[in-house]
Amino acid sequence: MTKEIPSVLNDALGFNIDRVAKLFRHQLTIALAEYDLSPEQWQIMSVIWNSDGLLNQQHISQLTFRDKHNVSRLIKRLETKGWLVKRPNPNDSRAFFVTATEESYAQKEAVTTALLGHFDNIGLGITETEQTHLLSLLKVIRNHLGDNEELGI
Repeated sequence: MTKEIPSVLNDALGFNIDRVAKLFRHQLTIALAEYDLSPEQWQIMSVIWNSDGLLNQQHISQLTFRDKHNVSRLIKRLETKGWLVKRPNPNDSRAFFVTATEESYAQKEAVTTALLGHFDNIGLGITETEQTHLLSLLKVIRNHLGDNEELGI
């Protein structure tokens, strides 16, 4: 019995994108461990930290491409940890907005620096020019697959 990845998968673009995403997530988990944040929680905090105003659960779901149930669960965990707070929506008694706490804003730069430092230390095995080109290609693929349409952009 072989323990090698079959060539039909090894040579498939989708498999390689998925595999790199999983490996990248693993490295994010390592880098975020000291802040007690999962990669998904960090993604939500990044969206909130960099928003121009109050976000609701639907906005966060759209921006992170996660279903509302998962976002709701992640918001509750982040609220319990003191990273964010829910504010009532004055236009809808059942809805709320999510904002970062002062304490989480104080951690924003440290978290960002830790992530960048982690990936600087391990490297990606490609040059900065190749990274820029890869990012550009991934954005083209995302756009082609309808990413902007999902966001209503």
